[in-house]
Amino acid sequence: MYVHQSIDQPLGVTVFGSHLLGVEPDRATIAFAVAHIANLPGDALAQVEQTRATVNAVLAKHRLTSSDVTTSRVNVELAVDGYGKDRQVLGYRAQIEYEARSSELAAVPALIIELVDAGARTIKSVRYASSKLRELRARARELAFGSARAKAEDYAHAAGLKVGRALHIEDVNPDSIKDRGHGTDVDLTSHDEIGAASSGSITVSGAVMVCFALVDP
Repeated sequence: MYVHQSIDQPLGVTVFGSHLLGVEPDRATIAFAVAHIANLPGDALAQVEQTRATVNAVLAKHRLTSSDVTTSRVNVELAVDGYGKDRQVLGYRAQIEYEARSSELAAVPALIIELVDAGARTIKSVRYASSKLRELRARARELAFGSARAKAEDYAHAAGLKVGRALHIEDVNPDSIKDRGHGTDVDLTSHDEIGAASSGSITVSGAVMVCFALVDP
């Protein structure tokens, strides 16, 4: 009977470890657009510029400065509806895209409402993040390594051995965990390091493959 050998280099014990941190966000990024359609490109541009001024007034009201807001150049294109023989030309669409970043999370819903009222009809996304992402990722990786070592110790104990030093460490992109067959192997914790996760929290993850040496007890 043939059994596939999955361990290419039989040395020590190789284990996967991961960790998720529940993090309270402290910033939000709102992606939205201002767009108008008119029969002539000049009219569409004029309407966009008028709405831009109103939108900028809303952003200023919420104390968002030029460093908090990113805008694209004005884009003008033919606006059509339908396909093939049903294709209908609506006119010209002028559009400006925005990304506004705010640390006043409680004011984000009101900001969105005011932006829509000001003419920014297309709200593309609202993303939440943490300004401490670098430190949190480092902590998640540290805890992922600890998870891997604990798993290795379980195997070593079952084999009557002990875990030695790490022989090889391979960083794993947490976003690819499912693709690598570890979708059900993520170690969820009680988030003791940063407090219990709430319904509005985001996750910061770390994942690693580690090969540990095995030594006699």
